[in-house]
Amino acid sequence: MENLTREQEVAYHSATHCHICEEPFAQDETRVRDHCHLTGRYRGPAHSNCNLNYKESYTIPIVFHNLSGYDSHFIIKELASNFKGTIALLPITKEKYISFTKNVNEADAVFRNHVKLRFIDSLRFLSSSLDKLASFLSKDKLKILRSEFFNLSIEDFDLLT
Repeated sequence: MENLTREQEVAYHSATHCHICEEPFAQDETRVRDHCHLTGRYRGPAHSNCNLNYKESYTIPIVFHNLSGYDSHFIIKELASNFKGTIALLPITKEKYISFTKNVNEADAVFRNHVKLRFIDSLRFLSSSLDKLASFLSKDKLKILRSEFFNLSIEDFDLLT
């Protein structure tokens, strides 16, 4: 795990809630420093049980709006020719796919598990324009996205969302 910055250390000691389950810490409960086991980056204070039961996902969702169109063809071609591992398809027809998953075998040695890149056509699941879908998102509910882009200013984060 990376060393905590002074700000992270202060936030850890003053935290009142677990960042995983969002429940408050009891007086006699053991709190731990939860961190990503892939990057070593500190995520936040957590209950010991929450930390022990937390499962790291090796499936990375990659969402395209209207992926079933031509976009999927060049992506599948590049994935098939540049990375070892299988591709699983969820087809509509021979030429159009709702979703496909690439098992990246090279990640096995580093992560002890296959990393899976799951490409999803959001238009097939949410048949509306991107503008309309984005209007349903409340910026204060984007905790996970904000934690991944923690280094962005508020203005830059607003542009992202």
